[in-house]
Amino acid sequence: MQSSLLEAIESFDDWNRPWTFYPTVTQSVSVADSERFETIWSAATSADLWVTRDDLCKTADKAEIYIAEKFTELSAKAVKQVVNGAAYQLR
Repeated sequence: MQSSLLEAIESFDDWNRPWTFYPTVTQSVSVADSERFETIWSAATSADLWVTRDDLCKTADKAEIYIAEKFTELSAKAVKQVVNGAAYQLR
């Protein structure tokens, strides 16, 4: 993975406006990185991951494990950021 994508994901800190996570990341990286992020984002926001929303924390934990295993190039912080952004989008 390009370090610019990893940096864009990890550096997002505007969690007062979580809906800006996805556009902020995609707009701050190259087209190729944006396409890679789209693949990651699609997996993270998959309805299959978020079927049970009763316990958002447990569901997010499971989503983190799934994303970390599927996208091994992501750091732990990047995985957490992506899942956090997905959780806010799916609320």
